Amino acid sequence: MTALEPELFHGLRKLQILHLRSNSLRTTPVRAFWDCRSLEYLGLSNNRLRSLARNGFAGLIKLRELHLEHNHLTKINLAHFPRLVTLQFLYLQWNKINNLTCTMEWKWTTLEKLDLTGNEIRILTPEVFDTLPNLKILLLDNNKLTSLDTQTMDMWKSLNVIGLSSNLWECTKRICNLATWLSTFKGRWEILGALRLSLLLPPPHNPHALPSLLP
Repeated sequence: MTALEPELFHGLRKLQILHLRSNSLRTTPVRAFWDCRSLEYLGLSNNRLRSLARNGFAGLIKLRELHLEHNHLTKINLAHFPRLVTLQFLYLQWNKINNLTCTMEWKWTTLEKLDLTGNEIRILTPEVFDTLPNLKILLLDNNKLTSLDTQTMDMWKSLNVIGLSSNLWECTKRICNLATWLSTFKGRWEILGALRLSLLLPPPHNPHALPSLLP
């Protein structure tokens, strides 16, 4: 299947789970899911999506889990998701995302997990995470991050799990902000990859740190 007809799901107001994975979809029509008012799970992984329409998910007022992994997305603007007022889990891993932004001031209070593993992200801005005050799991493994600024990490107040392994961390003074933040983080974290931070961090005192991080 290469395209969705605009009224393909018209009248399916009791549908709760919809799998559209492993097709050849390049886009989703505006309001394609407008009638799917009871949908809780939407799987669009393993397609050819290159962009997301601003109103592409309008009507999904009960959606909890959205799978967009293994597509061709390059830009994600959180301003395209304000209608997903119940979404808890967003999977965006293994796309080609190099630009993560939010061009609208709002609080996405329901989102708890954001998986961005395997993309091409080089920079993270505090504005994006200011939008996600209750984010608990953030996976950024296998990207192209070289450093993180303090303002961005200050927004990670609710995190329990952070994945930062296999990035392009620079072994310079710029990494000190991250090392300091990790030394006080009480959740689970992993950063083993291009750079091993054991030389920068003080002796481990965090019982929740993953074993692979120990010398």
